[in-house]
Amino acid sequence: MLALSLLSSLAGLVMTAGGIWLIYREKIYIDRETLKEIELELPFGMKFKTNIPALFLFVIGLVLLFYPIYSARRAQEVEQIEIAGSVDGDSFPVEVQAVVTSDNLHQPGRFALVVPRLAEGNRAYKVVYLAGGSVFEEIADLDHLRNGKIPLPTKQIQVGEVVRYRPPDSLAPVPDEFKR
Repeated sequence: MLALSLLSSLAGLVMTAGGIWLIYREKIYIDRETLKEIELELPFGMKFKTNIPALFLFVIGLVLLFYPIYSARRAQEVEQIEIAGSVDGDSFPVEVQAVVTSDNLHQPGRFALVVPRLAEGNRAYKVVYLAGGSVFEEIADLDHLRNGKIPLPTKQIQVGEVVRYRPPDSLAPVPDEFKR
């Protein structure tokens, strides 16, 4: 696909440059008998000469030059959908993950993860909850997609008492050899 886009852009560049050169040099004529440009007179008295084939060559060249750039930019745009839910339980922080993004909850509450739409053939996201060294999973199925969101039920996370690091109340004094 890249080679075709590059070839189209190159052809467009050549046609655009050639069209400009032909218009400037007046090398293409419509009237074969006189070998002159067509002269048009508009109803309000304005007259002008035109070299329409060279102008069409220029316009077609511009289209070929810029269409691959436009289509490449459109190909990078990915529809985003949201997976939304909430977490309740006794162990926080909880990290919630889905494909390419994550959210950290430090208390019970809602989360929202915005993810790219899955490729054809894939119908579900695996949502992973990490809390207190435990891993919980849930499936967010595209069959439940409504208005760009997949709602999830509240996830109950119960891992019991988790030993957490707590700094000591007081620190030992700094030995003299470490003082400046």
